Amino acid sequence: MKIFLSLLAVLGFWNAVTCRGEDAKPKDEKSAPTANAKTWAGLEVDGLILDLQDDKHVLWLRFHRDGYVAVTVGLKDVGVAAPLCYWKVGGEWMQIYDDETDTKPWFQMRVLKRADDAITVENGAGEKQIFAIKKQ
Repeated sequence: MKIFLSLLAVLGFWNAVTCRGEDAKPKDEKSAPTANAKTWAGLEVDGLILDLQDDKHVLWLRFHRDGYVAVTVGLKDVGVAAPLCYWKVGGEWMQIYDDETDTKPWFQMRVLKRADDAITVENGAGEKQIFAIKKQ
């Protein structure tokens, strides 16, 4: 997985979703990240599917209540991979980790605006992104 994520960085994918370095720290330090959360930003986490609305990048997230998140990530005209990652909620931030033992997320986001079928988020790099909301 780490090799694939490095390849995506070389291809420029992370310009859309990265949150490395200091940006990987939650902006809200009030609560420790937990995988036991049942909701995040008013959304029930178990069965939640988020689909990035972007012309070039693919980021599809399917959350499971046990802390796993099935991810499809890549570039639409190059290729995608489907790793199994881990999620935790830290304050208002949903954090996605490559490994259960990682201390820094490879992606994080917080909801800025919510509608019935979509959310606008700020990622760890401070960029706004829109995800379609689906439920399984």
